[in-house]
Amino acid sequence: MERQEAATVGVLQGSGTEDRVYRGVFPGAGTAGRDEGLAHRGMPSSRLLVVALEGKASLHYANLARSVEESLDLRRMAAHGGSALAVAAFGAAARAAARAGATWDAGPTAPAFAISVGDAVRRGLPTAARATITGRAPLRRGVVEAPFGGAFARALVRHTDVLLVFGAAGPDRWLIEIDEEGAVELRQPTLESDATTGQRARAWTADGGHALLVGPAAEVGLPFANLGSWDAGGSAPSLVGRGGLGATVAQAGVVGIVVGERAERDPQACASASTLARALESSPRLVARALGGTLELGDVRGEAAEVRPREGERRTRHGCKGCPTPCGWQFQVDGAGPNDDAGAGSRVGGRFAALQGLVRDGDGEAALAALGRCNELGMDARTVALLLTAEALDPGLLLDPASSLHQRALALTPEDDREPARPLMPTDLPGRVGIELGARGPEPLRSLSVLGLRASETSDAATRVAWQHDFRMRGLQDDETFNAGVIAHWQECYAAALDHSGFCAFSGSALLADGALGLDALALAVTGCMDGDEWLAMGAEICALHRTLRGRSPEEDVGASGADLPAAAVRGYVEAVGGTVALPVRDRPVPAVRDGGRDRAGRVRVHASGLLAAKLGGYPGARAVVEPGTGRALLELDVEVGPDGASVRSLLERLADALPAAGRWLLQPGGEPLPAVLIAGRGGAGRTVVGGGETVELLLVIPGG
Repeated sequence: MERQEAATVGVLQGSGTEDRVYRGVFPGAGTAGRDEGLAHRGMPSSRLLVVALEGKASLHYANLARSVEESLDLRRMAAHGGSALAVAAFGAAARAAARAGATWDAGPTAPAFAISVGDAVRRGLPTAARATITGRAPLRRGVVEAPFGGAFARALVRHTDVLLVFGAAGPDRWLIEIDEEGAVELRQPTLESDATTGQRARAWTADGGHALLVGPAAEVGLPFANLGSWDAGGSAPSLVGRGGLGATVAQAGVVGIVVGERAERDPQACASASTLARALESSPRLVARALGGTLELGDVRGEAAEVRPREGERRTRHGCKGCPTPCGWQFQVDGAGPNDDAGAGSRVGGRFAALQGLVRDGDGEAALAALGRCNELGMDARTVALLLTAEALDPGLLLDPASSLHQRALALTPEDDREPARPLMPTDLPGRVGIELGARGPEPLRSLSVLGLRASETSDAATRVAWQHDFRMRGLQDDETFNAGVIAHWQECYAAALDHSGFCAFSGSALLADGALGLDALALAVTGCMDGDEWLAMGAEICALHRTLRGRSPEEDVGASGADLPAAAVRGYVEAVGGTVALPVRDRPVPAVRDGGRDRAGRVRVHASGLLAAKLGGYPGARAVVEPGTGRALLELDVEVGPDGASVRSLLERLADALPAAGRWLLQPGGEPLPAVLIAGRGGAGRTVVGGGETVELLLVIPGG
């Protein structure tokens, strides 16, 4: 297919009130950095790129910042950045609409969808190559988060952490292009009505770059349309968007997002990268998974799908960018491949979750052909499997608006679409509880089988103690059925935290299951600044907001789904969610979204007195002052901080670096502040973040008579 010309609307870049593109900054959570490769680093501020196909992007941004500022939990969520900030944007829209007596998608703060990249991707960690698309989907309740692989995330993170798109009504279809320098352009591409996703990818990435695209299924409004993440030239895609996120994107007037790539290929890796790479390569589960792809899950459940190379083909591994243990595969041939959409010279690879429902009578070849057709048309294979029979295993039949199959597809409900997820873990009670009751829907629980946390093992008291120590899993009782619910909630919190980072869910779970890394070590390696408790607590906060946006309690979920779950397991889950056996939430400070999200750069003023003043007197620019009103003699000095501000701990570390002799008067052996800390007359801690214009007072208290 020849490259299709596009009508250029123009570069809509800048900060004027008429622009459709606006860039803003949300402050980070400010947890003190403990990764030696990220010295003095807190959770970074998030770069937000707003694209408005209708209305003014700057106004959308201002409304979002104002709505987030009004709610403490949304401020906390936004401060985590990445997909948490994206969910906070939907939470802000829902609350603003509720105050106005409107539905969630009414009003100026309602985004169509968001694409976010986690901090682990920005830091260049191995297997951290996932972006997340977030939005309301036709076949899911609440807000859906869907991580996807490929090279798209590492290209996007050079320009923004969150892309927030406000859609447009009407028939126009837009392609959002971000070039290698970060300039944004909107185009109206000319598309053939039957152009497949691969043909679109090759046309729109002919000059390089990476694309996230919808296909014909989204164009005709099928509620289970998905998206494909394609690399330059249209190589095998990573598919994303169960529940119909492809339809959501198309309804917003968008056919795709294309991101250019700079000459330098990868973000600069931090100190954790080499440690993680060694751990990943030492994990038996990941090595085995790389050899067999995700088809090994079928062997676990005794299901076989025979898919072998054809004559002249060779099977090669395929995975996310930078992954040392790729889990997918594809068949390579010389010359044009039989499946044109997989790219010249290749046939689409298979993963167990996608092939599972399409395998009829053990015929893996027919299933693989049907899967390839689903990918061409941009539709979810597992939902397609609900609608097609073995005699008519052609996904193309669903595109005909006059067909009964098409009408049946349009009538699908969220409850119908849960069916493809239910067989994934049929004998695993924690998995079943998570699939039916999980705050983020059934998909995020897929890595539970890799962790291998079986409720039956908790009948042993020693195991319960070990899990509390190793996994921070609190609330386990001498009742394995009850414990299944506790495990399910722990797992969804863990999965939410892991997905937020952009790190591979299977990789993280395998590292824990194989003992290659403990929870604290994994959390620190992935985040650079959190321990296991803090990481799980962040995941719990993400799940809590998702549950609010779903508008339904776990008990109501059980009633609506008709799931046959033991009452004790439901009770364990409900008590875990409700806080009876809840995960600990640390008292982390929550920065305000100030001045529409501007940065916190500037000078932080530090005051000290007595012995500590004498120790800090040699700091450049330090000066003696008298406190107005009290007449106290103080030492005053200024410390410059960047756009993210700085934690108190990092300020003290900088002072200690400048004046080594003062170090033992500033920091305890474990790194926490030795002096008492006052900020605006109120107590602070090592994690507390301060910005330009704020004053920190250090009070050294020496015990004794």
